[in-house]
Formats: sequence, structure tokens, C-alpha cells
Amino acid sequence: MLYKPFALVGLLLPSLGLADTFDTCSTSEITTCNCPTTPVKRFQSREFTFPEHLFPRTANSCSGDAPPCCVEKGPGPVQVSPSTSKTNLQCGSKFGDDQLDVTDGVVYKIEDCPASGPYSGKKCLHIAITAAATTTISDIHLQVDDDPITLNTKLGKWPFNSYCTLSPTECWVPVDAIIATFENPSVSSLCDTAVYVAVGISLSSKRCASGATCFNQGTTIGSGNWFMYFTLDLECPEICLRKCCCPA
Repeated sequence: MLYKPFALVGLLLPSLGLADTFDTCSTSEITTCNCPTTPVKRFQSREFTFPEHLFPRTANSCSGDAPPCCVEKGPGPVQVSPSTSKTNLQCGSKFGDDQLDVTDGVVYKIEDCPASGPYSGKKCLHIAITAAATTTISDIHLQVDDDPITLNTKLGKWPFNSYCTLSPTECWVPVDAIIATFENPSVSSLCDTAVYVAVGISLSSKRCASGATCFNQGTTIGSGNWFMYFTLDLECPEICLRKCCCPA
């Protein structure tokens, strides 16, 4: 069944931004949706008898009093699993913890790449780092891979360093650059995958004038250093891709 192009745009938006109108359900969809046979008053109690999986509790976007029915579902945009969306910034100097750790100091999120940057219009993995107050950050390093990270030397040549800045202390990595790391097999999306992220900074403070190294807290890379990688779980939760309106 054909549907209006402008309606499709609305379908991909959050529930509060749904399109104003959808196509009327076809004969088969009326049966699938179990469309009501009696009118539904617009301001009556929302205790619908309609199937919850077909009629999610969202704003009414059909004409008259008919609620919309979801007739096609599929994976939504890729996002970081809430369980791995942040980790501590673990700091150390030589073989001791220098007390510059920051709880939840590294935050990960998939969002639009900066409009003013070279990757405008794409999706990026945004990594935001919060260092302890009164510290001076002198360097930042990043590696992203589809396999656990084992390289703990030549941090200055890590291939993802170029996606990071010292001020603000953050990294914007295009999703397609992460997809490109997957080999044997390759992937076309990051849905339901795990990627391994090692992001670290070098800093100094009055308490640690000689400098300290801080990384996203996770699995240690090698020994005798503070280099770590963090396992980031990515997912594409199911969303409604197409809705239709029951006959009014």
C-alpha cells in the first residue's frame, strides 16, 4: 500500500512529533488492528480495549476520533545501551592511584555529529570526558575496535585520535568509521553489536605535578600502566515504522 511521503517522516519521529495524518487502514489491516466498531470519544478514558502492541498510548494523530494502529515495526536508530552509557574516569601515576578519579567521568552517546564540523549530517559516537577540577589536560588518545584492544604502545599514533579535542575534552567518531573496523565478517549497521573503546587523557595538577594518566575504567590493556578499554553495547530498540488510521 502506498503512503504519503510526508507521513513517513513523521513516523520516524518520537510519539509527540507524529505526523498529523496517516492513511486509512486497508481491509486486511482493519482486521489485524481489531479496529473498533463503535465510535471512540476523543476525551473519554484511555482505557482502550485495543491490543496494546498495536495501539501504543501515544497522542491521537488520526482525523476524527480514531486512534492510530501500528502495522509495521522494525529496528529503530542505533543507540548506546543504557547499561554501558557511562563509566568512571580512572586515573593513576606510576603504580599508584593519584585520587583524581571521576565517578561517571566518561559518557557515551550516539547523536548527530556537530553541524559545524566535517561530519555534519552523519551520526557520531560522542564521548564526553569530565576531568577533576583544577587539572590541566595535555593530551588525549582514542582507539575503537570490534575486538578487545591489546595495543598499549604508541598512543600518539592511535588511528582515532584525530576525532578528539582537548577543549572541550571530547571525541566525535562517525558511526561509519566504527562500522569500518568490523572485519570477518563485516557489518552494515551497529545494531546489537559490541565495540571496544579505549579513551585516555594525560593531565597534571598541584597534587600531581609530574602528571597522571586517566582512562575509561574497564579492562586493563597489558600491565604496568593505567591503560584500559571499555566494552560498549549498542542496540536498535524496536519502533513503529508505519501506522494507519482505523475508519472513523
